[in-house]
Amino acid sequence: MKPKKILSLPAGWKVRVKLSTTGSYTVLLFKQQQVRMELMCQKASIAMAVWECIEWASRVQTDKKLLYPLG
Repeated sequence: MKPKKILSLPAGWKVRVKLSTTGSYTVLLFKQQQVRMELMCQKASIAMAVWECIEWASRVQTDKKLLYPLG
């Protein structure tokens, strides 16, 4: 079995998880205090949403031509 690739958040990026009043969660990806990605999910999907943010931030770090989804 091949080991799975471990992703880590590149320097300068932050991920925050917020609970809304409706009971859903919002996962926010920040760089330089600007939101670069926002994903809404249920409690069971938080880990997948955080992983998706980290994966996207890692791709942006290696490919500067990618556009930010928000801004």
